[in-house]
Amino acid sequence: MKIYLASGFFTEETRKTVILIAHNLRGAGHKVFVPMEHEIENAWNKPNRQWAK
Repeated sequence: MKIYLASGFFTEETRKTVILIAHNLRGAGHKVFVPMEHEIENAWNKPNRQWAK
């Protein structure tokens, strides 16, 4: 199963919880996409169309 796992990543506790959940889901054989694992360099300075690519 493919899972998109998103949450507010504002506190260290929340980030650790999301990482743990993703780890457990992956261990169960699921494909998990967690946005906070994918940083986009200079994202805040890019126009929306360029950022979306």
